Amino acid sequence: MQYPRNTLVKRTLEVNLGKSVLLIGYNFSPELTGIGKYSGEMVQWLAKKGYACTVLTTYPYYPHWKVQHPYRKNRFWFKKEVISHPQQGKVTIYRCPIYVPALPSGKKRMLLDLSFFVSAMIPLLKLIWSKKFDSVITIAPSFQLGFLGLLYKTFRKANHIYHIQDLQIEVARDLGMIRSPRIIRILLRLEKFIMEHSEVVSSISEGMLSKIKKKTNTGVILFPNWVDTSFFFPITDQNTLKPRFGFASTDKIVLYSGAVG
Repeated sequence: MQYPRNTLVKRTLEVNLGKSVLLIGYNFSPELTGIGKYSGEMVQWLAKKGYACTVLTTYPYYPHWKVQHPYRKNRFWFKKEVISHPQQGKVTIYRCPIYVPALPSGKKRMLLDLSFFVSAMIPLLKLIWSKKFDSVITIAPSFQLGFLGLLYKTFRKANHIYHIQDLQIEVARDLGMIRSPRIIRILLRLEKFIMEHSEVVSSISEGMLSKIKKKTNTGVILFPNWVDTSFFFPITDQNTLKPRFGFASTDKIVLYSGAVG
């Protein structure tokens, strides 16, 4: 199934975002692949529609696993950007330093998550006392970023939307990154706490939604990642395409579409 971007963002608007939005997530524009692409395009779309958008993020590093130019010289410091375009509205971006492992592993990814959680707390505390947002959207992974959203919600009475791009705890368990059943239980309880104290939980597929609904009684909505259906669309005769790539027209082909980061 193909999903045009504008239609999907309208699904999020059903949550009643108000007119000012804070997005928290460590992947954002100008990353061209993965979560950063979708978070960046969503905020751009909201800004075009008149929403006042602020983003709490870090410097672009994915999928290269190193901070990209021209941000490398600032990667150990905090940086504020204000992007304003006549047709796109204004977006304020706070970029925080983060630990980026050159060769990521399970433990190093945990350090990445922790480093952003700690560094993002500094500008967030400033925003709590200086800026009133109607809604906060936190992007998981990292799942614990939901606590930053709940912290702002507690002090400023904002709506909290918890958007899950990946079921991080289950992935860590299934890949053997975390082997302790006790730690997994603790992490799942923390995740449940975030969900139960959010106004809405959203995710990108029906399969993920079915798993999430077993964890929480909070309203859960489908908010898939989108595609430009004028550029990507199903072809009518797939068999004519297979020989061009060295397959027989009768071959059954399975494609994995996603990131192996």
